[in-house]
Amino acid sequence: IHSLPVAFYTCDTEGTILLYNTAAAELWGQSPEIGKDKWCGSFKIFNIDGSPVELENCPMAIAIKENKKIDGEEFIIQQPNGRTRNVIVYPSPTHNSAGYLTGAANVIVDITEKRAIEALYHKANKLARLGSWEFDLKLNTLYWSEITKEIHEVPADFEPNIDMALHFYKEGKSRDTITKVVTEAMQYGNNWDVELEIV
Repeated sequence: IHSLPVAFYTCDTEGTILLYNTAAAELWGQSPEIGKDKWCGSFKIFNIDGSPVELENCPMAIAIKENKKIDGEEFIIQQPNGRTRNVIVYPSPTHNSAGYLTGAANVIVDITEKRAIEALYHKANKLARLGSWEFDLKLNTLYWSEITKEIHEVPADFEPNIDMALHFYKEGKSRDTITKVVTEAMQYGNNWDVELEIV
């Protein structure tokens, strides 16, 4: 456990911290007291919109109180020195051989650098007047950047879906080409560089 590269800790059914590894203490910026401190070792927790989350309502607390697994929610934690980290958490209830709840274990993944790179990427695209879009296969959602919406002359709150987006390409060669390259990218991970006409 202590050699894991990601933060890991456990709590009992009352939320008392029983165990944590070195990566967790480094991520929290402090070391909670085993058998005394509860729910989480973070100094403060925030939702991604900046609203505070009380420790007794943190993901670990919800996993224990409701006896349910929480899979991959993002939060912001603040260390005692004021530094913040973006994290994704995976608290999961633990049970004994009879099936009774014994507490929960939580894995916390630090994605601060990933979020910083994404922010830099979007800023660079905006400065260079480059449009971009992202399609999430798991959620079946399409995201258009601000510049992409300007190129297509749609409102800032416009929310396209993948079928709707195809109609922005000129019918015929352009629409056939984008359909082909996107399909191949989803199936085979292919990259592409094509010139298309939009309407």
